[in-house]
Amino acid sequence: MSRRLRPRHVHPAAWICAGVFALASSQACLSAQPGSLSGTSVVALDHMPLVVGDLDAAARTYAGLGFALKPGRSHANGLRNLHLKFPDGSGIELLAPERGPTDALAARYHAERAAGDGPVFFALHASDDARLERVLRESGFAFHREDGALTLDEPALSFLFFGGDNRSPTDRPEHFAHANSAIAMSGIWIALDPDASRRMSTLLLALGAERGRAVLPLGDGVQADVFTVSNGRIALLPQERRVRPHRAIVGVEFRVRDFARVPRCGGAADAADAADAADPSGPSGPSGPAHACLFAPSETHGLWMRFSN
Repeated sequence: MSRRLRPRHVHPAAWICAGVFALASSQACLSAQPGSLSGTSVVALDHMPLVVGDLDAAARTYAGLGFALKPGRSHANGLRNLHLKFPDGSGIELLAPERGPTDALAARYHAERAAGDGPVFFALHASDDARLERVLRESGFAFHREDGALTLDEPALSFLFFGGDNRSPTDRPEHFAHANSAIAMSGIWIALDPDASRRMSTLLLALGAERGRAVLPLGDGVQADVFTVSNGRIALLPQERRVRPHRAIVGVEFRVRDFARVPRCGGAADAADAADAADPSGPSGPSGPAHACLFAPSETHGLWMRFSN
């Protein structure tokens, strides 16, 4: 994906930690976040742009799921956005074409919207850009930088880009005060063909992610390779698990403090718990969450959404 086809609003490194508005190093900020994980990963989960046809309807949906939304704005290229944010820079950017596109980015989102609501890209950010570039070169991944974003020269991984940290000086504590008690976007699910999955695995291992296995709660349970990065995990599923044939990103996970505050979960917890219990190394192993529930793409504008604690 070229620099032209990524969100242009990514802010420079103004690291903001949970209500303390002071400049600090990115590594120090990451380590202070709820949900941060130990390890040697060079990268962290950042934001996921999700295209919708009706931004106001999407806002009502996400508010109904218990999320606080940070207001966005109308952009000159015809896009309008809203932000679902966490203190570590992770989250979802809801994007809607508001009028005719004026650049390649807006044109891409217009085309994607025609295929239906859903996640188009996701971003990782690095605590050390020089180290990121060195690791990529040493691991045989060609890349280019344009307008601050780093993009791999690999068509099979065109859904991924490395950007500036999505934290902003305008973030406020109320933007992180989610009524559902969510404290972190803790995972992203990606469905890939075998060759792309192998390439993605090679990339994540080169970036210092720790590899494991888990059962994800789809149907009777889907075995997935999971890669732990500094603030969450990336799960690789078979391509047939895609919500839409051309989109690799299929799901997102959130960790909550109080499962009872997640709207409408109720009896939906059983299937997720049963799937995880089938694999003690998965997210509901001996030290994993006591509860989990899953929302279908039809309820979330195009992706599986799992809550756990």
